Amino acid sequence: MSLSSLGGDITAGRESGLKALLKMRGTGLPPVSTQWFEGAGDGATYRSARVLARVMDLSVKVYGADREAVSERMSAVGRIFAPSDEGVKVAVQLDGETWYTFVHRTGGGDWDWSSDTDGKTFIITTITVKAGDPFWTRNDMEARAIVPGGLGRGLIKATSLSKLELSTNTAFGTVEFINSGDVPAYGRWTVRAPFTGFEFISPDGAVLKWTGEKLTGYLTVDTELGVIADEAGANRYTGLDAVPRFWAIPQGTSSASVVAFDAIAPDTQIEVIWKVKKWVMF
Repeated sequence: MSLSSLGGDITAGRESGLKALLKMRGTGLPPVSTQWFEGAGDGATYRSARVLARVMDLSVKVYGADREAVSERMSAVGRIFAPSDEGVKVAVQLDGETWYTFVHRTGGGDWDWSSDTDGKTFIITTITVKAGDPFWTRNDMEARAIVPGGLGRGLIKATSLSKLELSTNTAFGTVEFINSGDVPAYGRWTVRAPFTGFEFISPDGAVLKWTGEKLTGYLTVDTELGVIADEAGANRYTGLDAVPRFWAIPQGTSSASVVAFDAIAPDTQIEVIWKVKKWVMF
């Protein structure tokens, strides 16, 4: 386990004098808030649910050769958990992969002098933290690059690439996605010019369509934040249809429609990257 923030970083181990203890809690399923309709009859009817923020108790042992070393290392932990907008990145490495979540301390960090320390070489304490994102995120993201093949300049006019085969044996049209996470993942799309518009249709029919001539550069679409901008950072949201749907890539294997208008190969390309998320850390 490692902890990092604007206040510093620590990786658990002998060198840092920080040990993560098995009394840690909060790595399993996060809490859920459910909505129910209660009528005049017996019982209730389920309406919806919302996954709440994750609360964790980080049980740690800070140790050293003497009281001065322990004091210095405990101060380092305090600096890392000092309140900040960015929060603290808690990262765990399992089976060769790193998973993380960003947290803010909400309590804990104290100890009982009669049982949690010998007053010289160690302190055992529990730090309570809260993660706004209830899911664990994998450090390595997944990506999909969609590149048209066999498309020459001037070949397509006022149409889409839905019928064109790609060099990767896929097509601008129906594109397969594989999200290895447990939950839908919001993608960050990059659409490279030239084009006069694009359309992304999710597996369940949600449509995100942008119209406007783009001869050079690129547009980025952040579906998590609902933001679209060009390479200079200028807002290009006005090109979207009246009711845009910033949809997420479902978990598992799915097929979506990805269309670019007035594309010219090999310049026109569409790329999407997404963060893999999971419910529990074990």
